[in-house]
Amino acid sequence: MINSLIAIKFVIRKMMKKLSVYLIFQFVIISFLSAQTITIEGVVRNGKTKETLPFATVFINQTTKGSITDSNGHYSIRNLSIGTVELVCTYVGFKAFSVKIEIKSESNIQQNINLTPEVLELKKVEVTATHDEVWNAQLKKFNKIFLGLGQNSKGCKILNPWNIEFKEEKIEGNIRFTATSAQPIEIENMALGYHITFYLKRFESDDEGYTIGGSSKFKELNTNDSALAKLWTNNRAKTFLGSSRHLMNALKGHRSKEEGFDLYFKATPPPYQIRGGFTQQIGKTVFPFKPSSISISEIMKNHYWIYLGAPVLEVHYKPVHSDVPVYPDIPYQVSWLKINGGRLAINEKGVVLNPADLIVYGAMSQTRIADLLPDDYSTEINAVSLFKHDNVPRSNLQEKVYLHIDKDYYYPNETIWIKAYMNYRSRPKMDSLSRVLYVELISSVSKIVTTKILKIEKGVAHGQIELPSTINPGDYFIRAYTEWMLNYSEEEIFVRHVPILRKEERPSRISKKYDDSVSNSFVSIKPSKSIYHQREKIEVEIIVKDKSENIVPSNLSVSVTDLNQTIDNSEETILNTWSFHDEKEPEKIKFPVENGINLTGIVKNKRGKAVAENLLLTKSGSQESILIDTHANGSFQVGNLQVEDTATFLVKSVSPKKQATHIDLLPRYVPPFIKPLITSLKLELDTTRKRSVFNNLKPTLLKPVTITALRIDDQKVKTEYANFAIDGKSLVALNPNSILYGLSARFPFMRINTVYENGLVPVQRVDIKSNYTYGFTSVPEPALFINGLQVNQNGEPIYDILLRLLPDQVERVEINKQASGGSSYSTVYGYRGSISIYLKTNVDPERFNTPLSPSNFFQRIKIDGYQIALEFKAPGYATTSSSTDADFRSTIYWNPELLTSNYETTKINFYAADLVTKYQIKVQGVTTFGKPLLSVAYIEIIK
Repeated sequence: MINSLIAIKFVIRKMMKKLSVYLIFQFVIISFLSAQTITIEGVVRNGKTKETLPFATVFINQTTKGSITDSNGHYSIRNLSIGTVELVCTYVGFKAFSVKIEIKSESNIQQNINLTPEVLELKKVEVTATHDEVWNAQLKKFNKIFLGLGQNSKGCKILNPWNIEFKEEKIEGNIRFTATSAQPIEIENMALGYHITFYLKRFESDDEGYTIGGSSKFKELNTNDSALAKLWTNNRAKTFLGSSRHLMNALKGHRSKEEGFDLYFKATPPPYQIRGGFTQQIGKTVFPFKPSSISISEIMKNHYWIYLGAPVLEVHYKPVHSDVPVYPDIPYQVSWLKINGGRLAINEKGVVLNPADLIVYGAMSQTRIADLLPDDYSTEINAVSLFKHDNVPRSNLQEKVYLHIDKDYYYPNETIWIKAYMNYRSRPKMDSLSRVLYVELISSVSKIVTTKILKIEKGVAHGQIELPSTINPGDYFIRAYTEWMLNYSEEEIFVRHVPILRKEERPSRISKKYDDSVSNSFVSIKPSKSIYHQREKIEVEIIVKDKSENIVPSNLSVSVTDLNQTIDNSEETILNTWSFHDEKEPEKIKFPVENGINLTGIVKNKRGKAVAENLLLTKSGSQESILIDTHANGSFQVGNLQVEDTATFLVKSVSPKKQATHIDLLPRYVPPFIKPLITSLKLELDTTRKRSVFNNLKPTLLKPVTITALRIDDQKVKTEYANFAIDGKSLVALNPNSILYGLSARFPFMRINTVYENGLVPVQRVDIKSNYTYGFTSVPEPALFINGLQVNQNGEPIYDILLRLLPDQVERVEINKQASGGSSYSTVYGYRGSISIYLKTNVDPERFNTPLSPSNFFQRIKIDGYQIALEFKAPGYATTSSSTDADFRSTIYWNPELLTSNYETTKINFYAADLVTKYQIKVQGVTTFGKPLLSVAYIEIIK
């Protein structure tokens, strides 16, 4: 008996090399109703001899419903429902048979099948040990076109490639590449969990595009590996999300915006040659499309007409960023749907029933064999609907966090190093849960001293809290939680008592010490020896094994502390706090799952009244923009912003009214803090305590440079050798948000390039293509003058400086492409030309970082994003020339990103400090399956 059969007939064409790839599906669709009782049955015979044919394959095209004929040639396909289906029958030595059947009632249907024998011309077969190099190269080319280049293709393998024959010929200067196969192509898709039997009917590729034609049967792979089964489930959901079928399903349920789709309409069909950014196209060639304008009527039960009223629909799928963005200022996947007649027929699963009227271009058209899903694939398991589906117990979506910090108490001017581990009731749902973690330092009077936002990736995050030298000593607490956790019991919120001591204090020796009996035996810590000398290199091997002594991969953090300076005060460990307290369902979901930074606010006019507006949100220093539609009461919420550190955004009204508006950002909800009962440390004076100069080794981030030069009174001063010029009014017309992109649009020779400093760090550089070439490793930028004074002599990229200016602040810009022959250029910057900017009279250079007045329709807002994790700094003593400064550090080593594999051991190394003492090596973490780990070891330091 065949499980899970599906046949798909499709044609894929690529019309242009860069953009306009589109996919035409030629389907006959079956849809499934709630009551599935209809049966199609019959007998398969040899059409010539009338003999019955046992073991023939009969199936409903593009579904998992099929049958094998018995010894009498009889087949039966049950559990069908009202709709149009295509019945397909295949048998070795006979031509494939297909027929369309309309099921109009719940009566069973009799359909006998007569197959026509196929006369095959036998060819001489030459058996060789291996194919030649030409054939191997052709197979690689075929795989790229046939299977695709997406993530799923990496898990796809053609099992019988030797059946495929290739041919390349030159026709009118165009190389045409074709493939044929006398036998079905057998494909194993380990990414989605299907075995595919593909009957290739047509395969052609040339310089203009490609065509693939055929039909296929899908059979679900079986596995006893629960982790692999969950991977297949997740990969199928990821393949469905963002597809045209996902969009139709969302439109039918009026959930397109909620499921991540932004819709626009265009008057002309693709292909397009995109010129400029999306913000330049909106209102000119692209227009906002309101999903509420879509009308839906029922054709029959669970079959619908969707009237879009737009010849071409432009679709931005926001949850997924494109590797090659269509627009420079829109990072999302972009697709276009051309709908003949302006309406589509779909079933309750979002499957299009009149695919001949739909052509899909762009990201949605990239589907290949490796990405195909059966039409009866259940859309209810996709991640977007996960939190709304009534059948999913909310207790299964619960998460909690544990923090590993390097030690249990601190002094002012020290750094609290943090590694966060997320625990999930259902670990396969990890990718669909929170990506944002809030870590707060709270005083003894329940006042939040600081909040850090950490980015959760693969269930972990790490960062730090730098304590100022002015912080008041006393009892403090670290609290950590996600927004989603607030829907559940407050007992799951992480809270840890962290005392901050005066510099002359230390805990009494009778305070509680760490009990290493709470460790588990799965982590082995093996120092190369037990005793080391001062400043000697220490090497440690770390191995994680399961109960069967198999090495298992894990994610760990390691802290090494001086036991004479630190003691373990907390009884809480990852082992005794990892599990959940209860499985109580939340009464109501009030807080969302955050996949990025959320921005909530309200728009008000100059009289302070809330108004509905269309806003354009642009990140400073980037071309990425987001269009925001506020609610009728002026409120809005933007989610999933990927922001690091503190970022500045420009906000502008794009409504036709052009009224002056102001945005008030609403604060994030912060749960009240109830101080837990604690036992304070017993302290004693330590006037002889040694302070290490290395305790204050802290990495710092470069601060932005502010231009403080005085204005030149004569606003009419111009450069002597300017080749090109533009006034501020023209710049505003080109791009009201950015002088940088306005200039590059006006002067094609001005380009913004990405270079990599030290081969690693990407930096944006401005180039105006002067005629001079020099052998610099990093070609310098033009000289930048503001009001006659050069402002980039210290090496700051002028890209960053120009982003601080808006076009409406500028009177005139002049560009000199040639190097100056005078002595005014004291650095190499002048050799690449110069850019001179003259500000308006009412604009000071110091105004670059100040908000604009509402009358200019712009507003600058600052958003706190993910914390940038700093590197733990420790001295090295590999050479005799190493520092002679005293080293009395209490935290000797901290590593929050230690990954172990399942095929080798992991080693770390660090240097001992100057004190004769004993070190504690503490390892905490989780295995890839979410099992908590904890182990400690000790080494001794002597002179």
